[in-house]
Amino acid sequence: MKEQIQQADFTEVETQEVEQTEQELKEAALKVKYDRFHELDAKHKAEGEELSAEELSEIKDLYTELLTHEHKQRILRLEEEITSRREAAQYLRQRHETAGQFINVIAGIVGFEGEEGKEIDLAALVEKAKEAVGCE
Repeated sequence: MKEQIQQADFTEVETQEVEQTEQELKEAALKVKYDRFHELDAKHKAEGEELSAEELSEIKDLYTELLTHEHKQRILRLEEEITSRREAAQYLRQRHETAGQFINVIAGIVGFEGEEGKEIDLAALVEKAKEAVGCE
């Protein structure tokens, strides 16, 4: 059993290392493209030199690819934020529901009766609870 757990841990670490290496390679390739784009852009701006048709095509392709990459990254960040906010909202709904159930239980224990269909007046419930336990 212990051997299986160690093997599973090793496999997980190995998988993470491969994913990290792949991500590093992607980032390095992207950096090379950014560098090349800036090199061509600087050549055109600084020297006032006309770019060849091949260089123009290359810079157009790089620009399109880099812009697409940036937009994809922005979309991924927004999707992560949406997921995070949905999870937070779900958590808050669950906590609210639990708190409501707790309040209803306390109200039932101390014999507090609120108006039907309305939220329980928490201040009145606290007073009723104090009376029930003999606190003033």
